[in-house]
Amino acid sequence: MVAVSTRLSARQTVELLVLVGMLSALVRSVRQGLGEHGVELDACIDLLGQALLEPLAEVQPDQHRKLSRRSERATLRAMTTLATGESSYAVQFFAVARLIVGLTECGAITVVDGSAFDQAWNLLLHRGFGHVDPEGEAAAEELAERVWTVLRSDGYFV
Repeated sequence: MVAVSTRLSARQTVELLVLVGMLSALVRSVRQGLGEHGVELDACIDLLGQALLEPLAEVQPDQHRKLSRRSERATLRAMTTLATGESSYAVQFFAVARLIVGLTECGAITVVDGSAFDQAWNLLLHRGFGHVDPEGEAAAEELAERVWTVLRSDGYFV
């Protein structure tokens, strides 16, 4: 998501891991539900796996597990918030997409052209992820705000 040469704080590293983790969890769930029809998502899952490693590239080994655990806890809280209610995967994806776009627009994160995350993102958009009707879009906007509120309450993206 960011250039590997950029030195990230522990908080920034966890923030990136949470965003990629949420997207990865959604794609894996969709892939599982599609069975043999979801094979084209395997490349995206692999790219998101690479994107999960990028923020940890310059992390000292003793901090690696600590940051991974922190990101897993924050991702679980965010995903629990995302999964509340009866929203579809499309609405959930759109909510995560809206969150990522909003964070990019305000300068909180940077998506590097050609990075593993960028490639996965483009594959998902090409596949039609995130297309929802106006009612779904409104639900996704509200959901994105709830997830962002949870993340901020944990000290991320403040």
